[in-house]
Amino acid sequence: FSWQRVALGAMTPEYLWSLGSSFCRGPAVVAFVPRVAAAVGPSQPATPAAFCSTVASACATAVVAGRKAYEPAAKLGLQSPLLRVDVSCEGNSNDHQGTPVEDFAYMMERRQACLQRLDKFLLDGQQGGLHEVYVYLHPPVYTCEQAHQYCQQDMLGPAMKNLFVRDKKKNFFLISALVNTEIKLKDIKLGKGSLQFASSDDLKAMLQLLPGSVGPFGLLNDTEQKVGFALDKTAEQHDYLNFHPNACNASVSMHREDFLRFARDVMAHEATLL
Repeated sequence: FSWQRVALGAMTPEYLWSLGSSFCRGPAVVAFVPRVAAAVGPSQPATPAAFCSTVASACATAVVAGRKAYEPAAKLGLQSPLLRVDVSCEGNSNDHQGTPVEDFAYMMERRQACLQRLDKFLLDGQQGGLHEVYVYLHPPVYTCEQAHQYCQQDMLGPAMKNLFVRDKKKNFFLISALVNTEIKLKDIKLGKGSLQFASSDDLKAMLQLLPGSVGPFGLLNDTEQKVGFALDKTAEQHDYLNFHPNACNASVSMHREDFLRFARDVMAHEATLL
């Protein structure tokens, strides 16, 4: 633990989470860690006593302000005690872009299949130090702007963007990056020659996904490992990462280490860092 980091203002929700103490790691309290971080602020005295006093006060303030109540896994027909469900935005409506009925039905099917695999992963590994996984239910969103308007604003981890691309030899790749990371396909060294965006038909054929629902959990459907996976190296700076569970009407916040383990052991894909 570095008190210098506190003094330098590294008081982010993820940093508070990483401290591992009872006030910010318990399942009943973690929901308001973002409020704690905001209350603590970057310029508090950098001493253990002052820090603990400040955080305790901030936690109390966060509780009074209103603690989010998570639903259990059973809300989605799942079982793992490590899985939390946030339904606070489930009733929102995307007024900018509708979703055809058949597409929504397909999303729900893909979403449930993905969450069932995550649930099994958590149940099988719950004695192995896995972290909580958060599922945020919201209306279908197709752009970062829509996500910002209609989805929960206190998800753990940064917003991500996901690109499904191909090279001139029709080798396919899924690239996951932080939203603010600039991606220049011509500069990425993957495959043979320059990269270009794959078609929606390729997306459906290779990953069984619809446009707007692209994300690494789609690799669950790449059973022959024909799609390469690349991850933005700056993701290593974050404890939690956010991805759609193969449907753009939900988001999953999963600890980075657990996600990479899931990618390797369940999806059979190793991430190449870009």
